[in-house]
Amino acid sequence: MHIIGKSNKFPFVLILLQILAAWHPARAVEEQAPEIAYFRLVIATCYTCHSATGAGADAIPPLQGLSETYIKELLTAYKTGREQATIMNRISKALTAAEIDRISAMLGRGER
Repeated sequence: MHIIGKSNKFPFVLILLQILAAWHPARAVEEQAPEIAYFRLVIATCYTCHSATGAGADAIPPLQGLSETYIKELLTAYKTGREQATIMNRISKALTAAEIDRISAMLGRGER
């Protein structure tokens, strides 16, 4: 009869099981859900001015087809005052660098 306590592999298996129990993909998604929801809300507000399709409207430029890098550069320029716009300077000043990165990445991929 094999007794688990005498196996050299038992401590390794126990540690592995503890690691697997602590890391669970569903938990990772649940922890990110509020952040994802927040940024989707931010992106939705972009589309209220830039049109539902992102094609722009009248004097408001389009978001469609812009790269992540270009969006990041533009938001940063608005934030620092290097570029001027009717409302984008005020909106950008409220954003952190990390938020600008995330928004730029999402808009650059066409996410909603």
